[in-house]
Amino acid sequence: MARELRSAQEIQAEVSRLIHEGRGSRPGRDRVEVPLPVLRPVDGTGLNWWMSGFGNALGFEEDIRQAIASVGKHWNLAQPEV
Repeated sequence: MARELRSAQEIQAEVSRLIHEGRGSRPGRDRVEVPLPVLRPVDGTGLNWWMSGFGNALGFEEDIRQAIASVGKHWNLAQPEV
């Protein structure tokens, strides 16, 4: 299945939604700060982006990993138009 091309903001929003969904209402200090994805050469799985530098991520590492994996299966980062 080919991945759809999405903007950095769309990927960021979807990863954030997946990390935070099902966690109920939480104080602001418990929200993970999700960075924009960065374009990189396509890896062996076909993924062309990565995210690092999540803020307030302690205890959410598995949620972050799963969210990136889930979004990465369906979406690639569209290259910005120049």
